[in-house]
Amino acid sequence: AANAIRSLAEVLNRREYEYKEIIRIMAQAGATMARTGALHSEELQQAAGKVEQIARLDSVQDARRELDAHVHELRTIAERAVQQGEDHARSLNRELEQARAKLEHAAALAETDALTGMPNRRAAENAVEAAIADNRVLTVLMLDLNGFKQVNDTYGHAQGDSLLRSVAHHVRRCLREADLVCRWGGDEFLVLLYDTPLDVAH
Repeated sequence: AANAIRSLAEVLNRREYEYKEIIRIMAQAGATMARTGALHSEELQQAAGKVEQIARLDSVQDARRELDAHVHELRTIAERAVQQGEDHARSLNRELEQARAKLEHAAALAETDALTGMPNRRAAENAVEAAIADNRVLTVLMLDLNGFKQVNDTYGHAQGDSLLRSVAHHVRRCLREADLVCRWGGDEFLVLLYDTPLDVAH
């Protein structure tokens, strides 16, 4: 029980860390957009000032020459801003994708029994709720290993763990691909037979 509590605490801590990581990335995304705008705001203000100066020129030829140079400068500023924005966007997308993958991994760990590698009680409860919501016919089998405590007391917990893994493996082999076997806890396993009425389950 102590190990199970520690495992659950570790999963919750990992998930809390992942959520904080996504919040950090989102905050960084906002800061990056603001920073990108700030980086070029001064340049754009200077460009606006140059336009005002060009407007004061008396010579149309001088104004045309200055405008031509200024258009080229503005194009350079715009291209640089776009490139920086794309670079930041790619970097943030990579971080968000990594954070999403970590969250999916943490969610999978939260529904996996560490000893047998099978879905755990939480996964079983979620699967039953989903089947009920979808109005699927579902038969639930409860398997309890009689005398399991005696195995632990006689041969030790390592042999008991090995027995649990072996039972889980063999039960899984007896089922259809669509069915689900979960470790309910201790020496108990839960089997979910989808689209299976009771007589077929028997």
